[in-house]
Amino acid sequence: MSEFDNKTNTNTNSDECNNCETHSHSHTHTHTHTHTHTHTENCGCSDTDKLKPIEKEKLSKLAFKIKEFCYNSILGFESGFYKTNKSEVKKIQTKVISSYFIVDYHNQSYKALILDSDQYILEQYGQMHSIISHSYICLLNITLMVCKYLIDGMVREFLDDSSYSNYMQMVKIQLKLLLDKVQLENMLSHKCSGEDIKKCDPELKIFSIKARENDNNNEENNN
Repeated sequence: MSEFDNKTNTNTNSDECNNCETHSHSHTHTHTHTHTHTHTENCGCSDTDKLKPIEKEKLSKLAFKIKEFCYNSILGFESGFYKTNKSEVKKIQTKVISSYFIVDYHNQSYKALILDSDQYILEQYGQMHSIISHSYICLLNITLMVCKYLIDGMVREFLDDSSYSNYMQMVKIQLKLLLDKVQLENMLSHKCSGEDIKKCDPELKIFSIKARENDNNNEENNN
């Protein structure tokens, strides 16, 4: 279990498979404004169809689970990144992390949920889905939004790269401070009865990699 408080609110963009058409929309508010919009039409999300007050306990439980998953996912990335690229941990741009880790990781998670190919991903999203039956596409959108918010919010120059333990301790401190500002309950308080993810095409990249495209354009302009 991770240690952080229960508050979050965020947003993102995705391109959906033919069975799960995506339209830009899905709300996120944090004390610092990060805007990425995403809403999957067939994920069945309806902001007007609010859950009953009796579901508040489940909302809090799901919000905690999502935040815990995102916290642990980024810790895993930062741990591996320090061990393989120590000299770059304070220099790397957040848009590169968002592209090569956040987006790719969620595209791979989408594929794993269709093909049952990653036990950890199946367990984590299965636990989220069992609390309140949001569609897996909806849950993927939300975890991507939260992960992106956390990565974008980190101040990398303040990380202590003098040792692995110091580095990870500073990463944890920054992530917990960011999670304190996040409120997910309002975003989760809709009914969601979307298209079965098993009907989607596992080969599609449902999340776009805008950061990578921008980097490529910048490199071409510099040459």
